[in-house]
Amino acid sequence: SVFNLDELGLEIARIALPAALALTADPIASLVDTAFIGQIGPVELAAVGVSIALFNQVSRIAIFPLVSVTTSFVAEEDTITRIDNDSKDCESLENISTLESETKTLIPQKKLENSSFEVVKAEPRKKQIASASSALIIGGILGIIQAAFLILAAKPLLSFMGVKPHSSMADPAQQYLKLRSLGAPAVLLSLAMQGVFRGFKDTKTPLYA
Repeated sequence: SVFNLDELGLEIARIALPAALALTADPIASLVDTAFIGQIGPVELAAVGVSIALFNQVSRIAIFPLVSVTTSFVAEEDTITRIDNDSKDCESLENISTLESETKTLIPQKKLENSSFEVVKAEPRKKQIASASSALIIGGILGIIQAAFLILAAKPLLSFMGVKPHSSMADPAQQYLKLRSLGAPAVLLSLAMQGVFRGFKDTKTPLYA
């Protein structure tokens, strides 16, 4: 069965459930906007609906490749780094054991017992994942490009979506789309961070954030 509650199934559930809950953040934000703007009037509500649909369609062009590619690259690089660190730790342990055996051979046992040695613990290595930094930079750049595109091309894009220039919906739709587009860099940057954390198999941090 696919839904076995074995070790692998539980690990998949621990990763998938927080990731699925994190995806509900943007629809909830849209619902909050709709709830408040709906109290202004039906024209404004219709304008916001079209603007949200347009913003989401443009965002999808960058969101899915950014998150998927970031997760894959970070997971791969993290695995390679972990394997490399493990091999270095094994080599260090082998060198220590060799040094201990040579010390016992060169120094009599009585002198070793009377001597005191200070054990120095190795500091944990900091992870340096280049793909994580690259993903954040690319996410920020894509967000700026998306914001500029939506702000500058708001009128023709809304016209393509069916909002006529002389319609009563035109001005509210353009105003909302331009204001919401200002948050595009932050949205894509947060999604790039989400992809980085997914690469580390940590989907709870983006959910809490």
